[in-house]
Amino acid sequence: MRGSTEIKIKSEAENENRIGIYSDQDRRRNQMGPRFELRRKEIDIESRTEIRIGDGCPPAGRRRRAPKMNATKRLFSELRLIKGKTRVNYSVVPKNLSREEHVIRSTLPDVVIPNTDFLDRLWRDSAVFRKLVAIVSIMSECAETKKKYTYEQLWDLSARWATVLQRLDAGDTVAVMLPNCPEFPVLALGALQAGRKVTTLNPIYKEFEITHQLKLTQPTVIMTNNDCYDTITKALALINQTAKILIVDKPAESIPAGAIRYSEVVENSKIDISTLQKVRTKAEDTAFLPFSSGTTGLPKGVEISYKNLLATLEMTGHEKVCLPNLASESFQDVVPCILPFFHIYGLVVALLGHLTKGCKLVTLPKFSVDLYLDVLKNQKATLLYVVPPIVFFYLLEKVTKKEMKDVFMFTQLLKIRKKFLKLQDASNMVTRW
Repeated sequence: MRGSTEIKIKSEAENENRIGIYSDQDRRRNQMGPRFELRRKEIDIESRTEIRIGDGCPPAGRRRRAPKMNATKRLFSELRLIKGKTRVNYSVVPKNLSREEHVIRSTLPDVVIPNTDFLDRLWRDSAVFRKLVAIVSIMSECAETKKKYTYEQLWDLSARWATVLQRLDAGDTVAVMLPNCPEFPVLALGALQAGRKVTTLNPIYKEFEITHQLKLTQPTVIMTNNDCYDTITKALALINQTAKILIVDKPAESIPAGAIRYSEVVENSKIDISTLQKVRTKAEDTAFLPFSSGTTGLPKGVEISYKNLLATLEMTGHEKVCLPNLASESFQDVVPCILPFFHIYGLVVALLGHLTKGCKLVTLPKFSVDLYLDVLKNQKATLLYVVPPIVFFYLLEKVTKKEMKDVFMFTQLLKIRKKFLKLQDASNMVTRW
């Protein structure tokens, strides 16, 4: 029958369990196989049955132009006829979905995700830059207060905090509500070392904006500063929850009654880290619980596993795409950190991705024009991770690339790219999009 549609049902013996739809037009064009495949779930007709159903074309001599019907409509039209006789349950998928040749792959070679502990991988090369503590191996520097930690201090302080957390017998989850500061990696990495999950909160949120996250994660310890203390206590009261609160304090600064002082607990040299118990984590265990902005509703928690972290370190650290160089006695990349650590990009790429390379991180609690310019000029930044508005700011302020090795701008907006590249010296400033 001309214009007929042929539906073939393959048997289980062929290990396909699929139904294909063909057309005479396809065969005339020598097209191989059906346009669509149906993944069979249940069918109660005999195997190797072939059904031919006309598509309504009249006999020769009285032909009329059949109404045009796209492949999807024809597929469901024929299936409605079949279902009346055979009880077929089906789902439609593009036929080429499972074909390897249709998978888009990177031009770069695959990376091997190591089966190792995340913290061991993070500090794998630290022996190279840990010896440079007295000279230039500075982990992070708060440009506003000039508080510094070396890599050796970072490792030691995070181990102390992990020891304290294990002594507190805290629950599975702790929270960090801090701006970018040197204490952030100390507390976050110490919590991971103690075997805790870490959820990160935006420090500029108000109490009604964090209640949903606190209710879902139920942290037993919240690490914050004096500026956020009232917000946290009000939020906990709204949802009838309790938690221990650690305050990152400044010298001679008072803290609320009942809070734990960071300087007395974490920076206490009397803590015996030899009592710290090694926690064995699995690759699929959750490490971080950042929350989305909630564009289409309430914020959603995103479980970042240890395998996710390892995979990101390996991908961003690949020799063909890695921006920072491994620190040495003669060179150390300097990275101003303005992307927030509570956000996944700032946390995993800007913070953890550069700690593993021994970079010097300069933290800014918030963006300030004067402070940022001071960092660029006096800290001799070599690597910047920015968004388009900040690059426009560079041009307006006539910031040159003299002391900057690479500027990495992340944007998918074509209009922004075109507008930016029209500006003088813009294309020479940004080295990677």
